This record gives sequence, structure tokens and C-alpha cells, in this order.
Amino acid sequence: MLEQPNLSTLPATGKTEREIQEWLIAYLIDFLEVAEDDIDLEASFDSYALDSTAAVSMTADLADWLGYELEPSLSWEYPSVRAMAGYLASV
Repeated sequence: MLEQPNLSTLPATGKTEREIQEWLIAYLIDFLEVAEDDIDLEASFDSYALDSTAAVSMTADLADWLGYELEPSLSWEYPSVRAMAGYLASV
């Protein structure tokens, strides 16, 4: 099991889970060139054929949008839209 990051060291995002989900969905739609209906909130990022380079790039772009640094491994620790958005909205 992966060690949970220390939540007290992360700044509050001010973003809701829904806003983060919408950002991730828009990113995947653009990256994969698919319709919104093709994105499953529970599906792993691996199932969308995001290789490690693409996953790290997505995390970096998300960090820019949120306004603070994220660990490059975030997409492995929280491997779906719902999991990642839920985690980030809770910090």
C-alpha cells in the first residue's frame, strides 16, 4: 500500500471536487480526442493509455492550474478522475 502524503504540507486548493473533476475530464478529452461520454470517472488513467510521460505532464498541468506543486507520482497514487479529484479537494 502506498504511503499517504502528509496533507498538512499541501496548501488548500480552493477548488471543489467537481471543479477538479471537470478540469481532469477536459484534459483527457483534449489529450485523447474523445467525447465527454467516453470518460469514466472510475476508470484508471492507465485504461486511457496514458503512459508515464503523459501522466506526469497531466499532473504538471494540473499543478499549474491549482497554483502549487504536485508530486509527479500523483496519478499512480490516485489513479482515476474521481480518486484524484476527491483527494485534491480534501487537502
